[in-house]
Amino acid sequence: MALSRIQKAQIAADAINAAKLDTILNVDIADGAITTTQINASAAIAATKIAGLATSATTDTTNASNIGSGTIANARLDTGTAANKLVLLDGSGKIPAVDGSLLTGIVGATKSTSDPTVSTNPSGGVGTEWHNKTSGEMFICTDATAGANVWTNVGPGTGDVNPWVYPGVAYGYYMGGSGADYSANVQQYSYTSDGNATDVGDLTDGRYLLTGATAATHGYSMGGDDGASPSGGITNIIDKFAFATHGAASDVGDLTTSREAVEGASSFTHGYCFGGYNSNVIDKFTFSADANATDVADLSAVKNNLGVTSETHGYTGGYGAPAGNVIEKFPFATDSNTTDVGDLTVARGESLMGCSTTTHGYAGGGRLNTSTYYNVIDRWTFASDANATDVGDLTLLRSGMGSGTSSTTYGYTAGGWTGPPGATDRLEKFQFAASADAVDVSDMTIATHYAAGASSADNCYMAGGGMKNGQAIGSTNRLGEHAQTRPVHVQEIFATLYKNLGIDVSTATIKDPAGRPQYLTKMDPIAELV
Repeated sequence: MALSRIQKAQIAADAINAAKLDTILNVDIADGAITTTQINASAAIAATKIAGLATSATTDTTNASNIGSGTIANARLDTGTAANKLVLLDGSGKIPAVDGSLLTGIVGATKSTSDPTVSTNPSGGVGTEWHNKTSGEMFICTDATAGANVWTNVGPGTGDVNPWVYPGVAYGYYMGGSGADYSANVQQYSYTSDGNATDVGDLTDGRYLLTGATAATHGYSMGGDDGASPSGGITNIIDKFAFATHGAASDVGDLTTSREAVEGASSFTHGYCFGGYNSNVIDKFTFSADANATDVADLSAVKNNLGVTSETHGYTGGYGAPAGNVIEKFPFATDSNTTDVGDLTVARGESLMGCSTTTHGYAGGGRLNTSTYYNVIDRWTFASDANATDVGDLTLLRSGMGSGTSSTTYGYTAGGWTGPPGATDRLEKFQFAASADAVDVSDMTIATHYAAGASSADNCYMAGGGMKNGQAIGSTNRLGEHAQTRPVHVQEIFATLYKNLGIDVSTATIKDPAGRPQYLTKMDPIAELV
């Protein structure tokens, strides 16, 4: 008969060996019958003696809870420098050479053949480093505001990357022109209220058929004709005046050639003067120093009509004689000739009004000949190359303006030639947000035409009134022209003033013309001042 159980105490030592054992099935061994204390530690059981257990099972199902102490030999580990491998330190405790593409979470400098732009929008935000491999310049992002990045040059080079600030927020300026005489006046008019212009300074010489450019702190006039003689009054002068102090302008440089009926545009760092009655040259001069202009490119033909500025390009359109409708542009980033990008709605010439928003260009007025004048306001987009559309009318049929300026919300034009009876002193504006006609808002100090225009974005200063003074909020660029860190919006300024007047901007409202309640401002007070 079979034995169902044999007590260990009844078996003499060494009485049973492997040769005397028949096959023992796993069903013959109850769960828990064999424990680790019953296995001699010195008697290893070879894997080949364990039937049905795959070698991989000794490693694939091992987890940390099954390993009490000791080490696992390197030979038992899946090591290497490829994907899904354990990296093994070398004999010196160093990481072996690995493929850089396998490393994650390591932030390094962006390397490019060009500089960053205000719309680079780095994923790393503030502190992102940028290397220009062509120039060797190095930049750090100090303001990552989307579309308005500020990149500070930290290498041996110069020149920061800053948001474009062309549209003005404070005043427009009207320089020179011809009326009863050749004017040297610099006239100023407000963008925040509708009032007559005031005389705030003078150019170095009275002249007309000149053009203007706008820097952060100064306005510029270029070229023109002072009427000294039928052929000898044409000039190459570059004048500038300070927005903060006004007064007399100073002669700071020369164009490459003397010419009249010129047009202008402005990048953040340079002024441009192009075209003229007998020229297709594009001149460029720097705002950072007083210096002569250089010839950097050409228009497609001789032109004397329109100057418009976008963040990245200068635009011109129409023709002098004969009148045309072509819109063309040239890039600020490279010194290159213009390209044809679209058409105005009507062929015309003779110093059209040019205005800009951050997204669109505008051209107004002009004439086809000595008897056909226009008052149409055309608009085209900067984002794509396309024809202009008619979005409104000026209050007068006229040409010879050449003095369009731009606030952030309105386009302005002053003066101009209406045919008989002649020059006008009218100042009018049109709204950018709507397709609407211009309105007459005030008068210039004198009636002139063929003048130049500029726009200022004056800084604002706040003190007293119970504010926490004696501190610097944010920082500017090295010339003190604009904020690089902690820029303050005009709505924050008003919110701060309201706060100090005891008005809670989070709850106070006023009714708009439709009777709907509107908050006084959409921003909070400047925290550092309250």
